Amino acid sequence: MMEMLRGFQLSQALYVATKLEVPDMLTEGPRPVAEIAAAASTHENSLYRILRTLSSAEVMEENPPGTFALTPLGTTLTSSAASSLRDMTLMFMETHYGPFGDLLHTAKTGEPAAAHHYGMPFWEWLASQPEQVAQFSAAMANITGSLRRNAINSLDWSGVNTLVDIGGADGTILALIPEREPSIQGILFDLPHVVQQASDVLAAHRVDSRVEIRGGNFFESVPTGADTYFLSSILHDWNDEKCVRILRQIKAAAAPGARLRILELVMPSDKVPFMTAMADLTMLAMITGRERSATEWEAVIAHAGLVECRISPTPTPLFLIEATVPN
Repeated sequence: MMEMLRGFQLSQALYVATKLEVPDMLTEGPRPVAEIAAAASTHENSLYRILRTLSSAEVMEENPPGTFALTPLGTTLTSSAASSLRDMTLMFMETHYGPFGDLLHTAKTGEPAAAHHYGMPFWEWLASQPEQVAQFSAAMANITGSLRRNAINSLDWSGVNTLVDIGGADGTILALIPEREPSIQGILFDLPHVVQQASDVLAAHRVDSRVEIRGGNFFESVPTGADTYFLSSILHDWNDEKCVRILRQIKAAAAPGARLRILELVMPSDKVPFMTAMADLTMLAMITGRERSATEWEAVIAHAGLVECRISPTPTPLFLIEATVPN
């Protein structure tokens, strides 16, 4: 229990080390704390005590005394690791940490803690912080590397001609699909200020010639005429009413028979996995969304006027939810 209660302290220590780029400094091997502190322009003894704490948590290893090296766990805080969570670490602590201090307000009122903390809904606040928009997109890309990539690669994309990624941020997720299936043409769709980073991402994946970038608001309209619409961890951000509104925009824009493919967590009927419970707590504190059970997903899909709802597991904690636009 004491370890759990002190979780906020460990989170801050992880944040400080990551913000100072200490893990990246250690990718070439162990370094004395004096060198690390000088490179990071920090107070040597203070930094030593923070890194010693991370060593006790097996994020780093201190050997010999005063010299630190990364453990396999610690490599996830580097910018170069395939399973990097560096940007997620920075995003959590720079956008979520403060609001969670107001979780009691949520428990008493039902208002998201972030709206109380920032004085406006989280998405509005985020849009006013350009540097945090980029950080948020990078954090979502971290999830892609460690979770969504495996889910996406497990799916059969044959037969898809035009794929619209609704709420696709900087294109990191969408790029995985035409990169794997050269016949697919993609459309990346998100708010104009969000897709500003997409050109470089798509070019890095060498799919920029086959993916069109469009800015817009999915509550108002989405690109028309595609045979497949894809939403990856988007709908859980919103309450049922707004989920239905998004899905009805897709239904109005899509050709009859078009398919929806949705990747989301699904709440089980029995014991809830820790990751799913924590994701739901994030939805509660930060925005107005929630994680849903299979029955709740089916109800949302039906209410939007979509048919042939199917829910199936992937090799990851994410589930594939499929539906069809009726003829």
